[in-house]
Amino acid sequence: MAQAYRMDLVMRIAHPAGRWARVAALLEARPGRALAIFAVVHAALWTALPSLLFANLPLDLIEALTYGREWQLGYDKLPPLPWWMVESARKLAGTDVAYYLIAQSAVLATLALVFGCGRRIVGTTGAFAAVLIADGLHYLNFTAAKFNHDVIQLPFWALAGASFHAALRTGRMIHWVLLGAALGAALWAKYFVVVLAVPLGLFLLLDPRARPALATAGPYVAAAVALAVASPHLGWLVAHDFLPFGYAAGRAAAVRGPLDHLLRPLAFAAGQLLWLVPSLLIAWPLFRRNDARVAPTDAFDRRIVTLLAFGPAALLVAGSAVSGRGLIAMWGYPLWLFVGLWLVIATRTALSGIRLGLMTATWGVVTALYAVAFIAGYAVLPSIDHRYRAVL
Repeated sequence: MAQAYRMDLVMRIAHPAGRWARVAALLEARPGRALAIFAVVHAALWTALPSLLFANLPLDLIEALTYGREWQLGYDKLPPLPWWMVESARKLAGTDVAYYLIAQSAVLATLALVFGCGRRIVGTTGAFAAVLIADGLHYLNFTAAKFNHDVIQLPFWALAGASFHAALRTGRMIHWVLLGAALGAALWAKYFVVVLAVPLGLFLLLDPRARPALATAGPYVAAAVALAVASPHLGWLVAHDFLPFGYAAGRAAAVRGPLDHLLRPLAFAAGQLLWLVPSLLIAWPLFRRNDARVAPTDAFDRRIVTLLAFGPAALLVAGSAVSGRGLIAMWGYPLWLFVGLWLVIATRTALSGIRLGLMTATWGVVTALYAVAFIAGYAVLPSIDHRYRAVL
């Protein structure tokens, strides 16, 4: 069997169908190497650009260097984890490059977790396509250079999503423990994790195939682990009258009238759709006419991925519609990590070499455009528009 697979692989690599067929074959054979090449390109580009173009640290990093040196369990504004990490980098490296590298390490850990989850559901090429689509989000490249609470929450959201899927599919206790650890650690990153935790809990209650898990120890172990991981900071919050929540409330625009209940959620949804355009461009080969379709993904897998891709965003928009409070565009950071995987599942497209090649090439073009925009924004436009930029 193994010899037949090796012969098939050799034939696929040697076939004159083109280089993209060979790329797809090699991806199937050595997915770790393909992901490593992608990671090196991503990290090198988005660490080098801010290091070369930013004369001054972004405001969020200056804030981190101010708060982080106090090593408190909590602060008046936000949870402490990213500030602790920046202070640790200052002590260990003492160079601005280290702060930009931390940001990209968080992004790459996120994409690796999405890849691992996707590989269990749609195979190696499908998982790699999902990563390419996700990396089209400016949250993971252009904007992630400014390391902050939004960036560091990404790997915990991805770990929670991947662990939730694995826990429901296998029932293994280790996945429930990882789910709890991810949710608990995410609270140290940003309180926004509640937007993820609530849909996960509702899914356990409402989905007929997920509900039996409530009769096992798994969900309760996950909850206990989450509380244990988060408890030092929760204790600080209680002792300080939930001080940071006043900052969060202050950032949400007050209700001005009945139309806010309609216009504000619509404005947020429209803005998020705009930011998804580059990812949808990377995904366009999935929608090209293709007679070859893969077998439908298991319905339970589809429902879980749909929940991860859209559940938190739906909750956020629904909350805005009920309350009328405004939403901040940057809250979209972790919402769309699994959209690429959902598109791969929904289209059921057979990822041939040429199709994967088109996606990879489109990702390259999108990444290059982001890089050009970054260079223009910080090296060209300042001499034209004379607009204040903190990093300059």
